[in-house]
Amino acid sequence: MTGLGSAADLTWNERLLTGINAIDAQHKTLFNSVTLLQEAVQERSMIRTCYMLEQLSANVSNHFRDEEYAMRLHDFPHLTEHIREHRDFTNHLYWVRKACLSHEITGELLTELGSWLLEHVSKSDIDYVPYLTPDRCLLPMTLFDMHTPAGNTALRPLKP
Repeated sequence: MTGLGSAADLTWNERLLTGINAIDAQHKTLFNSVTLLQEAVQERSMIRTCYMLEQLSANVSNHFRDEEYAMRLHDFPHLTEHIREHRDFTNHLYWVRKACLSHEITGELLTELGSWLLEHVSKSDIDYVPYLTPDRCLLPMTLFDMHTPAGNTALRPLKP
């Protein structure tokens, strides 16, 4: 296992804000998940690395579902392309998880995850902001199930 790159590369900052509180909270959680994954890799803990990948996967799944729901609800015209990006990332994450389970994980695979997240949030997600204005963006309450009271991400099923 090798490193994911510098933590500064994946630091949340105000340039990434959409202005939609629920989405911004999820994005911060995703960045935090990648940072925790990076720490696990640096510790050379395969068990913690695989666990953090599973946690990232759960958070990604919840976020993509909620974000796509909001984009559908507000008739985002580039929904198909956005969903395709989500599916491509989900497929990549699947292969990274599989590599972790077979102890074949590489820093390159992990770096791609962080790079994709930063690129996607800073460009593709910013593109939907005019269509999902904060005052009219309706999102399901499941958005808030990504956080435990202590503010840590949790792996638990969402309510239907």
